[in-house]
Order: sequence, then structure tokens, then C-alpha cells
Amino acid sequence: MGGAVVIHYMSRYQGAHVGKLALFAAAAPCWTKQPDFPYSFFTKQDIDNLIALGGVDRPALYMEFGKKFTATSTSISPASAPGWVP
Repeated sequence: MGGAVVIHYMSRYQGAHVGKLALFAAAAPCWTKQPDFPYSFFTKQDIDNLIALGGVDRPALYMEFGKKFTATSTSISPASAPGWVP
């Protein structure tokens, strides 16, 4: 998580107050599908849409983003999680 935070800061503030920076084995999240990483939930257009939505309707952003990561009544087999899905 630290690498992502530092990269975000450097990007947002154009490296303000930072003279030097070294990232050793820092892992930054890959949110979009890439030619060598087809496992992402999102395309670049999906991310652009989420960013735009965040600027105008933050609750809707959370709802859209949450749909990818939260369990629903159809995403979990009742046999594998008895009592979890009504």
C-alpha cells in the first residue's frame, strides 16, 4: 500500500517538497487490463468513467465501484455459504 500512496502523492502534487524518491519493491495496483495482465476487472474506459463520476456524484461512485467487489445473492452459492445469503 505504501508504494501506491507515494505514487499518488507524487502525481497529485507534482513531487512538491520531495527532493529524491526511491521505491524498492513497491507494488502499485494495476487497475486496468493490460496485454500482459488480462485479470483486471476494469478497462481504461471503466476507470475514466469512475473518475468522472467521482467528480459529480460520490455516492454513485461508491455504488458502481462496490458492485465489482461485494457479494450478491447470485455471486455466492448458497451451498458453499449456508446462512449468508437470504
